[in-house]
Amino acid sequence: MLSPTPNRWLRRLSVLAALAVMLVIGLPVDPASATTAGCQKPVADLEQALKSLQPAAGTKLSTGQQEQLRKQGASLFATAGQDHPECKDDFTTLGAKLQAQAQSKTFIKGTAFLGPIGWLWNNVYYRVFGGNDVMMLLFGWALLLSPVILVVAIAWVMHGATAGLHKPYVPEHLRVDQ
Repeated sequence: MLSPTPNRWLRRLSVLAALAVMLVIGLPVDPASATTAGCQKPVADLEQALKSLQPAAGTKLSTGQQEQLRKQGASLFATAGQDHPECKDDFTTLGAKLQAQAQSKTFIKGTAFLGPIGWLWNNVYYRVFGGNDVMMLLFGWALLLSPVILVVAIAWVMHGATAGLHKPYVPEHLRVDQ
């Protein structure tokens, strides 16, 4: 049998590449859709049970109540893992998905004022200083002055750089004519 010509190799390679692309496109992207066929109902039931534990919006919980809710959620996961051991990976995926959703929800108490600058200042005030006025007064002045310091430093560097771009002056007694 004769060896395949380069055109045949190229065709085979392109067919393999097309199959690989189709395989990658066909993979599920959403972790919820990646559940095993027999585990969809237990995962949905666990998710529903966890959502029923959430307090009403705007409800303030004490540290003890928060700890109790966390323990109830952990026991729900443990019970689901014992009832359906074949779905343990799917429960882990659900936990990771719910944790990512909880971390993506940012809670900033401030209101928007002065547009983007106000939004940025609210982020700094609540995320960096935790809404603490004393900490803001002690350390916030440096944040407020940092853009001014940056502009002065850039101007100073540019002034020094432009002075270095001129033709240098060499005094007569140091010149050597060759």
